Amino acid sequence: MTDPQLPAALPPPGAPSANPPAPYGAPPVPATFPGKTMGIVAFILSLFITFFFIQTVGLVLGIVALVKSRKAGHSNGWALAAIITSAVLLVITIIVAILIGMALGSGRW
Repeated sequence: MTDPQLPAALPPPGAPSANPPAPYGAPPVPATFPGKTMGIVAFILSLFITFFFIQTVGLVLGIVALVKSRKAGHSNGWALAAIITSAVLLVITIIVAILIGMALGSGRW
């Protein structure tokens, strides 16, 4: 029977240890920022002025990224910028489409 006061048996000299030590100066593990990449992608998609569908996808992705970040306790400026940009450009696109439709419908074009 082994004595609980004695340390565990050491490996023989020259044998590799089970857990090698971490190298000096190893960089720390970066903190995760949920929703940041999705917010950047949403912002890029929100800048496509001529494509109504892509702006809508950018708006939805921006909202999802903002909700994800808020749940994790972070603020996400990229997602907020994507939401604002998408919303403004969607409204402008709809107004321009209505004006073009009215101009084509009245035969003035």
